[in-house]
Amino acid sequence: MSASRTVPRAETVGSLLRPPALRAMFPQVYAGHKTPSPRLLDAAGLERLAELERRADTAVADVVRRQIDIGLDVITDGEMRRASFTHSLVDALGGFEDSDVEFAFTNEQGEEMVPPSGPLVGAQRVSKVANPALDEARFVRTLTDHPLKVTFPAPSYWYCEPVDLAKGAYSSQREFVEEVVAIQRELLAEVVAAGVRHVQMDWPAYVMAIDPKWRDHLPGTEGLALGELMDELIAVDNAVIADLPADVTTALHVCRGNYRSMWMTEGSLEPIAEQLFGDLRYDRLLVEWDDTAREGDFDTLRHVPAGGPIVVMGVVSSKSTTVESADDVQRRLEEAARYVPVEQLAISPQCGFASTWEGNELAEESQWRKLEVVVEVADRVWGRG
Repeated sequence: MSASRTVPRAETVGSLLRPPALRAMFPQVYAGHKTPSPRLLDAAGLERLAELERRADTAVADVVRRQIDIGLDVITDGEMRRASFTHSLVDALGGFEDSDVEFAFTNEQGEEMVPPSGPLVGAQRVSKVANPALDEARFVRTLTDHPLKVTFPAPSYWYCEPVDLAKGAYSSQREFVEEVVAIQRELLAEVVAAGVRHVQMDWPAYVMAIDPKWRDHLPGTEGLALGELMDELIAVDNAVIADLPADVTTALHVCRGNYRSMWMTEGSLEPIAEQLFGDLRYDRLLVEWDDTAREGDFDTLRHVPAGGPIVVMGVVSSKSTTVESADDVQRRLEEAARYVPVEQLAISPQCGFASTWEGNELAEESQWRKLEVVVEVADRVWGRG
């Protein structure tokens, strides 16, 4: 495959389906825990985790080669080592406890499913104890020098996660989020110092703010008008990337939730579009837009300022088993280009293929075919210059 484009036009969001043997190890490693965190494991669990890491080395090498062969401009390690997309940060921190807090996901049939809980912040303040994203990047660099993207959860996501204020470690949700921002800036600085030039934040809390079903799941923000809430959420997401070197490309993925082909939030971005596209300081915004019935029409793109961020159109589903046709995907890009110059667009799947270790409900080969469609459309629209 020819070299990557100077401006990336075809990429994956982050996670890829784990191979069956690797996938089977996660419930063995974290048996007995509601929250899959290495900091909660005993000696036997840590031994199983070491074996998982060895198997992940092979899986990462396979998906790195496949992404390059397909022709993606920017690759990831597939998040093969992570129990969840959040674990570039969760696994970096000490101080978490097992949690009972649950979030329900919905599929196309209207059925709901509740995944394993996220971590609980309780009696201890969190602290940096590792940098798994740095370890991921260093391993990929032993395999290739192809442009590499490393992903983290967006700081505003942590407004959704439980903090037991009664235990006294933090006086407010905001105080916890501010500490997360400080730690994550340190993690990012180490990743960038190791040579990574593409970093991405995932699942900002904005989409929960516009969905009435989820608006009350942002503790510490009660009473804020939508515009005020967005100002607060955007501020922490901008703060985490402040002062990164100019040659680092920053991206933010506007996620709707992704668990075994299910989603969490619905609603048009229209109520927050001016702030989303105008106030964020990211170079690229990856936006889920595979289902306009749930996510709103493309006319929201009229709020993207000229010379503003590149909008990476997530118009290829990572949830559905159906492989989209390149012609249909290209037509959707042409529709988006009615509102934003094509030079300010790019293309990706709508989300990761396996935001948690279980993965979405589609075959690995369908995943790769979908990524081939992404590359084919990018080549048609932008060429390889």
